[in-house]
Amino acid sequence: MPGLRDQKHDALPAGTCEGCGSKEFIGQGTLEIDATRVVVDGKAEDSDGKGESSVRTISLDPFTVAALAGYLAKLDKERKAFGASYPTHDKLMCFEDGRKLHPDTVTRRFNRTVDLAGVRHIRLHDIRHTYVTLARDNGMDSKVLTDRVGHASETVTKQIYTHRSVGFDRDAATAMGTLIEKALEHVA
Repeated sequence: MPGLRDQKHDALPAGTCEGCGSKEFIGQGTLEIDATRVVVDGKAEDSDGKGESSVRTISLDPFTVAALAGYLAKLDKERKAFGASYPTHDKLMCFEDGRKLHPDTVTRRFNRTVDLAGVRHIRLHDIRHTYVTLARDNGMDSKVLTDRVGHASETVTKQIYTHRSVGFDRDAATAMGTLIEKALEHVA
């Protein structure tokens, strides 16, 4: 699957990482998200996000832990191969020689992967919206979800990130239809 290392077809599987972290946290089934790469005036720089809620530790599922453990093993091999010249940082997305990726590089690779997959084009950031919508559709608590994605407020998560899902109101439609039908039976 093309991705972070598309020249080797050796990628971090899509959807398996929400940020950066250390092996210790990943081994415990958690991921510490404490910094992100942003573009300011055309230059990439590290940022702690938009606010205090951006820095967080989230739980990981066993599939993601296994995927990240395999990916970290590859990073360790690359680190050893480059020796002392390999930079010291805990970024998961980097070139083979350890240089940090420019966010636009990640975006271009994502767009190329979407094109190769032949699916409808979305922006890389739209994955967050999809994640939030699918999590809500599958019953994830609103506060837990807000904490996981690093929003300061549940309102932001609900109003901006959660999108309407067709068919998920079926139970509500059935319940209301039953109420109306019963009410009409009493009138007749």
